[in-house]
Amino acid sequence: MRIGRAVGAVLALWAGAEGERLVLDPPAGTRIVRVWSEYLRLELDTLEMTLDGQPVNVTFEELDFVQRRGLEFADVIERCTDGRLRAFERTYDTGELGFELEVDGQSMASVVGSNASAETRVRFEHDAEQDTYEREIVEGPLDPGALEGLAIEADLTALLPGGEVEEGATWTLEPEVLREFFAGGGELGFAPTQLSTGDLGVPGEVVLAGTFASLHELFLPGSELSGRAEARYAGIEKGLARIDLELELDVLAHAGAKFSTFAMSGWQSERTLDIEAEVEGKLRVLWNVAAKRLESALFRGEVALEAELSFPLRLRPDAAPVTFEGTYELAGEAEVELAVR
Repeated sequence: MRIGRAVGAVLALWAGAEGERLVLDPPAGTRIVRVWSEYLRLELDTLEMTLDGQPVNVTFEELDFVQRRGLEFADVIERCTDGRLRAFERTYDTGELGFELEVDGQSMASVVGSNASAETRVRFEHDAEQDTYEREIVEGPLDPGALEGLAIEADLTALLPGGEVEEGATWTLEPEVLREFFAGGGELGFAPTQLSTGDLGVPGEVVLAGTFASLHELFLPGSELSGRAEARYAGIEKGLARIDLELELDVLAHAGAKFSTFAMSGWQSERTLDIEAEVEGKLRVLWNVAAKRLESALFRGEVALEAELSFPLRLRPDAAPVTFEGTYELAGEAEVELAVR
């Protein structure tokens, strides 16, 4: 049984009521262009840093982490049955990564990047016997080893009620089903292409670690999710069925090994980064009833985050490395959207 089936819808059917059935079934040949984006602004609440156990003092009035990510991709449907895509081709356009460290309202350090999936076309076909998807690169620069990390579905069907549903029906979802929304596209291979620390004097590893203060990174497979996700069916208006979700999620992520591969040439590789986050807010899902696919999903809410960072640092090229350790607490606002263009 699939996670996220509607308790309220089941009760409505038991009572003999008639409702709406939301199902994924776009015709063969349909081309769907989707845009996923994330905006996250977190203000630093507390900061503790040490070098070989000695405190490091930094003075500022306000320090903000500002995170932006975006991805555009297009699906051409070959076959869809029983509410699941069975075969399709997906073309990944250029993805964007942007991070800024703002001190007292001024941008003092930044990271820009792209994703390894850019300009790649991949064919997905469902293997009914194994209930898995075979993946093949049709064209593009993506490393074949990265195929398994790509997310399959972009219509968020795990959030839908099962069977018919009436306005006002409610149901509970497992936090795990929210990954495909917050980590839009899956393991896309986001990586930095340019790092700037200006005159701030902050080690590059600290700035780079800020890019992991991203919901996309935190919701990738490997993190631990818990909490509460409650859904309510709000009915249909102008051909769009609406589902409203209340989310209270906890995320625990360890980026140590990944952080090592996320570095730029010449940097130390023995890093650890542990993050705990609380994500609360509302997710609105609009389903195109006639087209039988997702129209959009928009989350707006608050994020509180605690991070512990450690890495070896050379203060001078000829000096022995010292151990940098930092503990950060941040909180702020987030907006994540997946929409058909």
